[in-house]
Amino acid sequence: MLDMRTLNIAFTLCAALLAGGCAHTPTHVDWISVGPTFAPKKVEQVEVLSDYRDIKRQAGAIGEMKGNNLEKNDIAALQEQMRIARRLAAEHGADAVVIKRKELVVESGPFESDAQPPEYFIHARAIKYADKLTPEELEIANRWRPENLDDLNSTKKNAMPAMGWDGSNR
Repeated sequence: MLDMRTLNIAFTLCAALLAGGCAHTPTHVDWISVGPTFAPKKVEQVEVLSDYRDIKRQAGAIGEMKGNNLEKNDIAALQEQMRIARRLAAEHGADAVVIKRKELVVESGPFESDAQPPEYFIHARAIKYADKLTPEELEIANRWRPENLDDLNSTKKNAMPAMGWDGSNR
């Protein structure tokens, strides 16, 4: 028969395991398809960009990604989210991924005394260069309805240019 000390240790261990299993995973990144999916690539083949101005060729968006919120000083988790975003872009056949760190500021309500510290997350856009499309990829792109991207390809500052896969402006 088990004594009380052994039961307490077992209970504490089970509680710790349960809490660890339910813990928030800071390295999760969600993928949202906003364009056609192409054949997968190796991760090393996906160029990493930090700004939309770095895109020097005609391109189309194929996916949007958002990472979980992180604390400011969690650099390791931020870097892991960036690696995941590049891997997801490669899995969907992207040529490049634009990765930006965004800040989320939660404003305190009128009855809250403590201001919430800002949290950070990554926002990434997987892109496919239109001038690198093979005939098979061009067929895939032409089946996609690019007008569905109008809300994503707005003319806001630092937004991706609004253009179709065929080079026409939208």
